[in-house]
Amino acid sequence: QFRSNLLSNLRPPGALPMVTIESILQPQASVVYTEINEEEAVIWHMDIQEMYTLNLTGIRIWTGIQEGLSVMAISHRLVQEFEVEEARATASVIALIQELLKRDLVTIQGPA
Repeated sequence: QFRSNLLSNLRPPGALPMVTIESILQPQASVVYTEINEEEAVIWHMDIQEMYTLNLTGIRIWTGIQEGLSVMAISHRLVQEFEVEEARATASVIALIQELLKRDLVTIQGPA
């Protein structure tokens, strides 16, 4: 779902805020998002000069973040679009969000 060409600049373990199904996130101002095609996109963190790629699932999650949706609302979209179980969708959303937080690409704005 999410891969990095560099794995540096990670926050220390335990320093991440808690992500819940009510969490709403926002991309950092220093992050640029570009879709390459329908199934792949790039996130560029300008401050640390790192690039990350997202697959189709990651694109849908990122789009939900940009729209200000909660983790739960993003998960519901994945359930509808990909016909997966809600628990699996929620786990995928939270896993990607934790990676985005580790790399300082998003911040938690609060609950829904």
